[in-house]
Amino acid sequence: MSAAILVDPRRAAAAHARGENYWYGYVTELADQLGLTAAVVDPHAVVAAPEQLESLHLVLLGDLDDAAAAALAPVLGRWVERGGTLIGFAPPSPLDHLFGVTPTPAPPSPDDAYTVVATLSLADHPLAGGLRPVGHPPSPLLVFSSRLRPVQSAGHVLAMLRAPAADGATAGPPLGAGVVVRPLARGQACFVGFDLAQTLWTLHQGRPITDDHDRDGYYRTGDMIVTGGHRHDVPYADILLLLVQQLAAFSGLPLVHQLPPWHDSVPDALFSWGGDDEAGTDGRQLAASQYFRGLDLPYHINCMAKPPDWRFGLATEQARAILANGHELACHYNFHDGVTHPHRIQREEVLTQHAAFVRAFGVPSLTSVNHWTHWSGWTEPAEWLLEAGQLADNSFVHKQSPPINPVNMLAFGFGGAFPFHLYRDHRGGNARLAFVEEPMNAYEPGYLREETDLALIRQVVDTAAHYHLTMNMFYHPGYVHRLASCRLAIAEVPRYCRERGIQAAHMGNDALARWWHARSASRITAVQQVGDGMRCRVRTAWPDGIVVKIPAREGWTTARAGGRALHVRGVEDFGRRWLCILVPSGDSSVEIGGGT
Repeated sequence: MSAAILVDPRRAAAAHARGENYWYGYVTELADQLGLTAAVVDPHAVVAAPEQLESLHLVLLGDLDDAAAAALAPVLGRWVERGGTLIGFAPPSPLDHLFGVTPTPAPPSPDDAYTVVATLSLADHPLAGGLRPVGHPPSPLLVFSSRLRPVQSAGHVLAMLRAPAADGATAGPPLGAGVVVRPLARGQACFVGFDLAQTLWTLHQGRPITDDHDRDGYYRTGDMIVTGGHRHDVPYADILLLLVQQLAAFSGLPLVHQLPPWHDSVPDALFSWGGDDEAGTDGRQLAASQYFRGLDLPYHINCMAKPPDWRFGLATEQARAILANGHELACHYNFHDGVTHPHRIQREEVLTQHAAFVRAFGVPSLTSVNHWTHWSGWTEPAEWLLEAGQLADNSFVHKQSPPINPVNMLAFGFGGAFPFHLYRDHRGGNARLAFVEEPMNAYEPGYLREETDLALIRQVVDTAAHYHLTMNMFYHPGYVHRLASCRLAIAEVPRYCRERGIQAAHMGNDALARWWHARSASRITAVQQVGDGMRCRVRTAWPDGIVVKIPAREGWTTARAGGRALHVRGVEDFGRRWLCILVPSGDSSVEIGGGT
């Protein structure tokens, strides 16, 4: 065991009994998105047996009662001094001395979990400045948290908490430090002044659709978006995730990269390509597939049927040709036609349409999009898609209404570009579904009718490469088929990547879902120092292996597994140097160090 997350199951049970989500429980998804292999440990067990800390390099903690925090304080203090890295998310006040912080006044908690309680401005610090929003460095990040603890500190301040501004788009007056690093003997105590897990969860899943929040007359995923009047082109959640990565790196622990190996190398970004056919009968699907094939790009086509007989616009022989091109087909679920709006999706509708798709094309639907991005409730449609056999959804739209169809846009309505698992609400014990959401990001970017907007394509590519994102590129086959401007915009992505020397991976939505599930199942364990190097066990669930990224130490240049050298790439990212190591599929004992 090299990393642990302290979670008190009694506090989770108490929240569920009150009819509330246990927001801090999403800390396990935070670790999963980081690629951090960590055990969940009851903090009371650590109090009873502090020797458990001896095998740990990193501990994450947050929601504790004061008694447990007071008992843990001296134990954790000694562990940090011996070289441990501690990250606390709004930890209770008995731990303030350990983190070297003094509280400052905080605003009252909001009435609901979906209101911005504060903003976070990244400091001009080597570990934070490079994470500032691309093209908009002053833009603050958003904080959703029932626990807000701005502080004063003599430590290294990476970010400041500020009150939300009245206009909803900028940062208000400072409240105090929001992210602080305190070196303590051989270790680091890292203080985060809010429940970052709650912030990520709220951004990712938004608010349940119990009402038509944007008043456009429909229940659509845009009703779930909580970013309001703030900038729509800032990946708030992904930047926060990478900020935690900066803190976790003090531990020296290896992580599973968010991107898979690509052509035996380490990519800079991943682009996933897909679109909806809108039940077209004009051959648009095959024409678009042929165009993407000519660019040597993948493509994922969501195919829609119309009620009452659920007949698809795509002909069977054309579907075979698309699959022969190496492209993907899935169901474009139609909860729009033949119903009265606002319409609440029913389980039978999902299962009926999935069965119709399988009968028509003979392949399963694995990652789909709902027509007009209809949704209802919180995770109920995802639960029914999972029941039908799907792996993922791509219906979480990039921007809320208006406009009702926001084209030629880069936007992160659900906080970012990385996929994330969906979690049930308190009624389901906040259980994690074996189902991921692939949020929309770049929606019909680079053109408006006959005119191109290649500057936006370059912004999309630059943003993806800067943060190493899994960027969703969404182009309807009908526009690919009809508009030269759309085809020019698509072709600009690989062309601009070549110009900038960006190594880009490309996938369809199904492949991305498979990758994210396999990444989540991969593990890095038994991390130990061996001389001047490191050894660890790596279990890889992806056929092409994974990229292990590890904070580089002086002199580390090579890695080996099973007696053979592994591909290693040194990367400078956000003020840190990382070694990125290609580890093959299966189980490997990896040794990292210097020499040949």
